[in-house]
Amino acid sequence: MGLDTGLGVIIQPWMGLISDRLAPRRTGRWPIVVAGACVAAVPFALIPWATSLPMLMLCIFAFGLTANSFKGVTETLVSDYVAPQQRGKAQGFIKAGVSLTIIVSALISLLVVDHSSRPPSPSHRS
Repeated sequence: MGLDTGLGVIIQPWMGLISDRLAPRRTGRWPIVVAGACVAAVPFALIPWATSLPMLMLCIFAFGLTANSFKGVTETLVSDYVAPQQRGKAQGFIKAGVSLTIIVSALISLLVVDHSSRPPSPSHRS
């Protein structure tokens, strides 16, 4: 969590500057969002196949780096498409959606992944 926050403090203002320069163009901020999501998907998908602690740390660092690159840009999209008087509600819906995905992913982990990674009970051994 600290690594994620540290990367965000360094990267997000820089990416905000780049996205503000792209915003007036016809494509807007979308190229950063699409490219960032594609690049971030690679280290995220490699996490389960990390065979050592340094490899796992590298995958997590690479994912944090790329995910932080476009996180602020996606939040800024609200101001590009929503009227100023409705932005508070829009941000609230976004935060609620993010919270819901975190809860659902935690439940999936609890119900599926955590049960499949436990060793068999002594009664099932032959």
